Amino acid sequence: MHQPRDPITLRILDDQEQIEAARAWSARWQDFLSKSEGLDLAAMCQQIYIQLDKAGHGERGRAPQAPFCPHAPGSYLPDHALLTSAIAYCIAYDDTAIGERDRLLLRLAALSHELPARGLETEADGNLRMQIGFAPLEEIEKAWIVRAWELLDQQASRIESASTQDDTLAAFAHDHPNTGDRRLDLLWYAHMAASQPLFNYRLALSDGQSELRVLRKRNDFIHHPLAATPKPWDCIGLVHGGATKIKDYIFESAKLPEIRGASALLDRLNLSDTRALFGDKNDQSQAVQPQIDAPECVIYANGGDMLALAPASMAQSLADAIEQRYIAETLIAQCVAVAGMYSLLELQYGLNPASFWADDYLSLLQTAGEEKKLLQGYYGKPQEGETDEQLFHLRKSFGELTTELALKRFWRREGNEGSWRDHSSQDARTLAYFETLPFGQRCSSCDRRIATDKIQVGVDTRVVCEACKIKLNLGRRQKVGWAIAFERFLDQNPDLRRRYLRNTSDIGWEGTHTPQ
Repeated sequence: MHQPRDPITLRILDDQEQIEAARAWSARWQDFLSKSEGLDLAAMCQQIYIQLDKAGHGERGRAPQAPFCPHAPGSYLPDHALLTSAIAYCIAYDDTAIGERDRLLLRLAALSHELPARGLETEADGNLRMQIGFAPLEEIEKAWIVRAWELLDQQASRIESASTQDDTLAAFAHDHPNTGDRRLDLLWYAHMAASQPLFNYRLALSDGQSELRVLRKRNDFIHHPLAATPKPWDCIGLVHGGATKIKDYIFESAKLPEIRGASALLDRLNLSDTRALFGDKNDQSQAVQPQIDAPECVIYANGGDMLALAPASMAQSLADAIEQRYIAETLIAQCVAVAGMYSLLELQYGLNPASFWADDYLSLLQTAGEEKKLLQGYYGKPQEGETDEQLFHLRKSFGELTTELALKRFWRREGNEGSWRDHSSQDARTLAYFETLPFGQRCSSCDRRIATDKIQVGVDTRVVCEACKIKLNLGRRQKVGWAIAFERFLDQNPDLRRRYLRNTSDIGWEGTHTPQ
């Protein structure tokens, strides 16, 4: 029996861990059912998204408490459901025949399609997927969502069954949905793009244990259903960006409050503001105008960077909104965000797979002269036990799209944009500029800009510029907030509190102060 490997920790999960994960998955949704009464359709989608997002996170180095998805190996059920919903929303957004309510129905169907069909212990617990998915719907919509679940279940079963025959492409060759319902057809394509890429060949890797499931030749794409995705569903956007030259901003001033405030502000912009632009409900939702309403489109937003799916028509607008948000909040911090347009086929097989594939690459290597070094510089030069075919297929994946976006981001950061790089020169990035006049008093923190305010810091009066004022004020709030959180933590842990306060009766919180 094949033992699944956690894609995050790369650890093989044993049978007991998988059983516990299945139980935890059912328990999570049983608990969710008891707290989800009275939600409308939009709120239900939001709450299911939150639960799926939580379920997809592991804790303390352990794998998430969720089962693997059989028809998307390497993915957990919550990740697969979120990806299906994000793709469905993005391609539906650009379809004028599909309205806002229909987009919500598509999101609900995709987000809920992997929910448990049975309860925890007995049939008395009922079908959790149906109980949760039916809650916000009218009668005619209930019938539609049942059809949607049946469609996705059938497609998943075909993928799983064909995987045992080593040729999933044959099972879907020239296959296209024809349900008579535009929304269901769209959902079929979105779920196909979020599931295991179709293959007809198993390619062993050099370690002797792993293998890649790939398409052997370029002509095989002629039979692939995603190669003929109808318009306007044949294009989806990717947005990549975040802060750059971070140290220049954080350490512009050598004063600790400003450093603390600058770091906290960049964290908030990355973790909250960016997500709020995609419709996430968080502490910045009131301050940020969302551009779309599908937080599951955000693949990641952490460590100063973000990557997200987006409707093709909104991808560049979202990239611009991210840059504008950084400038509006910090005045001087630099942010670079870029967008790219790709087909559903490219999400699975990398850039232009139907135009250039492994057989083309191997043939080109046979005739290439000096160009061979360039080709192998991109796809990799085989080491002992490796082959050019292996390295090609390892390269041709979703990662190739993110590499292209990373290069676009670098060009934009360095100001090397132009129409020849699919970005008009008049849209080149501009930097905030503050004129410093010779007769103006300099900021006491950065000594770069003219001071605009006086702020009392302890017994001193400090003159600061607007940008440093933002850092200083947020740094103060962060300091107070940390002290309050630390005090609350010690109150919840009496033993630690006694040790911290030295277990002396005349020393308490009233005699404990943070340094100025």
